[in-house]
Amino acid sequence: MRNKILKWVLLLCVVSLVLNGLLYWGTGNREVLINTYGAAGIGILSAIWLLFVRKEKQKVGRIFADTNEKRQRQLWTIK
Repeated sequence: MRNKILKWVLLLCVVSLVLNGLLYWGTGNREVLINTYGAAGIGILSAIWLLFVRKEKQKVGRIFADTNEKRQRQLWTIK
């Protein structure tokens, strides 16, 4: 669930960054440039967090795989 939310936040930040960049390019207004920096910052933070969530998910998957292998070995040694 967190993964989907972060992907949507990242997508919205990219869209906002592009639109604010186009607005700044067209108008030259400094306030639009500040909005562009904000969108870029939030996009970078959500991308970094998305990487951490994926790494955490991979660790959990490896832990479950290791415990399943141990259980299967124990079952075979009992028989």
